[in-house]
Amino acid sequence: MQRLLRAWKTRLHAKYLRYKTDKDRLSHPPNNVAPEDWVHLVPHFGSPEFQLT
Repeated sequence: MQRLLRAWKTRLHAKYLRYKTDKDRLSHPPNNVAPEDWVHLVPHFGSPEFQLT
């Protein structure tokens, strides 16, 4: 189960990396994520804390 969650997070982060700006990222949320959740994930993926993990 943990491996599936990690793989899902990895795919979300890959979607985040496809776009150069947060504006572009926010306008292209993944199909399996609610837009209101994506709004919170974009800053999380760009945070220094996330970059360290």
